[in-house]
Amino acid sequence: MSDTSNAILAIVNAAANGDADAPQKPGKAPQTAEQRECDWKPKPLGSSVLQAVLDPIDTAIASHPRSLQKAIGPSELGTDSPHELAMKLLQREPLQLADMPWLPTQGTAVHAWLEHHLGGHRPDGDNEWQGEWEAEKRVRVGTLHSRTLLDPTSHEWHVGGSIDLWMPDQRATVDWKNVGAYTLKHAQADGPSQQYLVQQALYGWALEQEGTPPERQALVYIPRDARVLSDWWSYEWSYDPKPAMWAWNRAQLTLDILQAIVDRDGTEMALAWASLLPGSASGHEWNTWEDETPALTPFTPPTRKAPTIDVPDRWTRLIPAIEPTYQTNNNN
Repeated sequence: MSDTSNAILAIVNAAANGDADAPQKPGKAPQTAEQRECDWKPKPLGSSVLQAVLDPIDTAIASHPRSLQKAIGPSELGTDSPHELAMKLLQREPLQLADMPWLPTQGTAVHAWLEHHLGGHRPDGDNEWQGEWEAEKRVRVGTLHSRTLLDPTSHEWHVGGSIDLWMPDQRATVDWKNVGAYTLKHAQADGPSQQYLVQQALYGWALEQEGTPPERQALVYIPRDARVLSDWWSYEWSYDPKPAMWAWNRAQLTLDILQAIVDRDGTEMALAWASLLPGSASGHEWNTWEDETPALTPFTPPTRKAPTIDVPDRWTRLIPAIEPTYQTNNNN
């Protein structure tokens, strides 16, 4: 038998025995895993193709209704940061990131897919689904009032939003949360954030005002790195309107105080008062405002700047009235 035949037989026998380092030719050393990798690496030409794609994506994100929304909504009324609540009610814009954020767009895409497949009875829903659930159900929570801080014509804000999924047969609301490992870990350990829970309470309260109160509410966490459906996790509870009423009354109280400050001492004083309000103790304040210095590391709150004017005691004594968190013994 020739040397070549012997070499072929050696390779076949080695493969059958699981020997990954079988000899390839007589007299040649076995190859390592690194040597077996493709060594064809074209010379890089820069990133002009990538940039050509990113430019229209950037424009699309900036022009999406979510990016253009200015009015406060149910998702923000439950914040545990009185400072952020006041800045939103004053219609101030958070500082823009140096780059266009991508994570919210991922969540929007997941919501759109779920809406298409679960909102079957809607005219634009998936015809293959004949259920009675309603995806992206629009509801109105209520109307906030202020003489000059809101709409200059009507002096009010109609606050509404969309329930991700309303299941009349289950009397349940569902909210999808497309999250990273950090948020999921904390939710599983400590429960959902107040902001998430109050948002759902406000949606339930809106349904109750329509005459169809839910019995059950659910937050469904969809990990961004989930490989299978069983990686999803839910937190479900019985509907309770009291957190919604607390958040609503707190927002209107904050507006009333801000309006009183503006009427007596002007907008600059109202901004200075807002800058004295506490931020999020739980670290769930992701925006950075004009009176703050951005954080240098992720999951770190921004640093608050000192007000440029002195806020008199008649206003500072009102700060404790804006409660950061809902307490179950509150009387609403």
